[in-house]
Amino acid sequence: MTINVKKYFKKWIISAAVLTVVMIPLVFILMTNSDAFRLAASYIKSHQAISAALGPIQDVSFSYLGSNSLGFTSLEGGGDFELKVKGANQSGLVHVVLEKKFYAWQVTDATLYQVGKAPTILKKSQQ
Repeated sequence: MTINVKKYFKKWIISAAVLTVVMIPLVFILMTNSDAFRLAASYIKSHQAISAALGPIQDVSFSYLGSNSLGFTSLEGGGDFELKVKGANQSGLVHVVLEKKFYAWQVTDATLYQVGKAPTILKKSQQ
């Protein structure tokens, strides 16, 4: 019995590509519908320093090339998001770190990044 190596690897490469194309959008859809993302977006939209720098916030979305992570159980967890923020005057990137303790999410760290400006620390954890 001989195995056609080219056919075997081609099948696995195609399967891996299809799985990747399906999974990446699915992960972002699940993260966008999470309580952690909703809290981060709400925090950004209500933060006066962000509105002052970018103008009234029009949109908050994931930076798809950024490093985003989310992990939790019902009781605890953590999230680390790089979120694109579009304001009426300009756009920026906000790095938000969240922590879940006793069923409740809270923002522990947040930093605003704008092109040509120094980072603005919005919140720093007290660890």
